[in-house]
Amino acid sequence: MTQPTSERDRVKQRLAKLLNMTLDNGASENEAMMAADKAAELMAFYDIEASELSVRSARAIKQTVRARKYGNMIIGAPVARHIAQLCDCMYWGSTEETGKHYTFFGLLADAEIAAYLFDLLSNGIVAEVAIYKASPDYLTWAPWRPPAAGGIRRCRRAR
Repeated sequence: MTQPTSERDRVKQRLAKLLNMTLDNGASENEAMMAADKAAELMAFYDIEASELSVRSARAIKQTVRARKYGNMIIGAPVARHIAQLCDCMYWGSTEETGKHYTFFGLLADAEIAAYLFDLLSNGIVAEVAIYKASPDYLTWAPWRPPAAGGIRRCRRAR
């Protein structure tokens, strides 16, 4: 291991050790909580972001979410990329016999939040589309209906 060159580097090494004190690594719950509190205090004092640290115990996971459909349209598909960027994850779509799925890949909390947001937005869009289609506004506005009898002729004569 290389020797730290500055106080900030020494603090980063200490933070990495503190953040690796987990239940999985043999620490008690009290020790893990105290280490996390001390790490948060040091990060705030030295203005160190979590992305600056190399935490070796962090594992990436996959979270797969089924894409909702409304008719032929896959709801939420356009926002999958934005959710992945927001949550700092990778994503990809796949089609299986059960339908279209999106997989978010990243750290545990990031991937879980991305999958939750995708599911939440998809369900919200489906619910709001259903509410709109039941509203009087939707029932009166229908561009696909043919015009009333003589409607086109009246328009042509008016010119």
